Amino acid sequence: NVLANTLLTTRTGTMTIAGNTFTVTQGAAPGCTYGLSPPTAHYDSSPITNTVAMTAGTGCAWTATPNANWITILGLASGTGNGTITYIVATNSISNQRVGTITAAGQTHTITQDGAVPCTFAISPVTAPSSPASSDKPHRVTSMPFQLGACLIVVS
Repeated sequence: NVLANTLLTTRTGTMTIAGNTFTVTQGAAPGCTYGLSPPTAHYDSSPITNTVAMTAGTGCAWTATPNANWITILGLASGTGNGTITYIVATNSISNQRVGTITAAGQTHTITQDGAVPCTFAISPVTAPSSPASSDKPHRVTSMPFQLGACLIVVS
C-alpha cells in the first residue's frame, strides 16, 4: 500500500520482497492552487489591524507583499499551505480615498481606505459678552488654538 504523494515533486522508493527489489515511482501532486479570502476590504480613515486567509495546497509556498507603505504585514509574511496574513492599515490623514493591495502567490487582496473627514467648523458668535468687572464692551476672541481629533482649530 502506497500513500498519496502530497509533494510537488516525484518521489521514488524501493522495497525488497523475497529477495527481489522493486522500485516504486510516484508522480508529483497536482500543481498548487491559491486563494485569498476575502478578496477585498473597505475601511474608514482610522488605523486597523485585520487578517486575510490564504488557502493553498499542502507543500505550496507563498509570500505576502503589500504594494503601499501604509499597509504593513505583521509577523510572518510567508508560509506553506493554508495560513493567515495579519496586516495593519495606517491612519489616512488626507481627505482622498486610497487603494492598496496585498499580493500572495498571484492572488490579490484589495484594500480601500476612506479619506479623513475634512475639518470644517464655524464659531459663532465671535464675540463674547464682557464680565461685570470689565468694560461694557464685548470681548473679541483674537487667538485660540485647540485640538479636536485630527483637526487643529485656530479661532481668530
